[in-house]
Amino acid sequence: MSDNLIPALVIPSISVFLCLLIGVRLGEKTYPDAADGRAWWHYRLWWLLTAAGALVGLLAIALLALGVNNLWLHLFLSTGGSIFVLVALWGLLSYLLYVYSGRHRLGTVLAVMYAAMILSVLYITFWLGPVSVRLDAWGTAINFENTLAPNVLLIYSLSLALLLGLPPFLAAAGFFVLSLRVKEHSPKLRARVVSLGLMFLFGVAYILPVLFLPFNIQTDTPLWQFGTRLLGQLALLAIYWAYFPPVFLQKAFKIDPLV
Repeated sequence: MSDNLIPALVIPSISVFLCLLIGVRLGEKTYPDAADGRAWWHYRLWWLLTAAGALVGLLAIALLALGVNNLWLHLFLSTGGSIFVLVALWGLLSYLLYVYSGRHRLGTVLAVMYAAMILSVLYITFWLGPVSVRLDAWGTAINFENTLAPNVLLIYSLSLALLLGLPPFLAAAGFFVLSLRVKEHSPKLRARVVSLGLMFLFGVAYILPVLFLPFNIQTDTPLWQFGTRLLGQLALLAIYWAYFPPVFLQKAFKIDPLV
């Protein structure tokens, strides 16, 4: 881990900064309608809590690298980071559901689902009996005394994968479809960049390894792991510039800033 410690700290720090910057600056956009403003806050929540989740992971790496291996502290950070991520994903989907349906009711139903998942994560985490914490290549992990039965593990893993992995891709598709509906140039281009950014941010890390399996292409190498994370930072920067483009991009692509 010593050779990988610096990039494991630096790259998540960039993610925290960019996600936080996007979430904060999106607050410059205001809506006179309360329902629209609420939906926009849900979208901001996605970025702010994604930053919070990455910050928690970064803190855990730093503490363990410094020799602070208190199990309960790291368990608190691990479960807290999971909760941040789950609530962030709810905010993202809730925003898109409102954009397409014009109602917050579906987001409320979704909130119940994610609340149930948070409770299940907490229950299973403590039921498994955490015994120690270890430092992996790009983060920390909890070692458990017990294991789930194979069928229970399969159901739980699939449920978690759907609630964690599927929303960003649904969001990418949602923003792309939205770009087809919008006629104005700036919002159309912005929606497409956000769509592509989300696909690069999550697709390279989660989809390509699955697609490469039949060809026996290794995606667990240090170079691949570093490259996918670096590409993720570029995707975040592209998303930020889609909302708040610098002057040279405004002139080159004739795109206006969000506000």
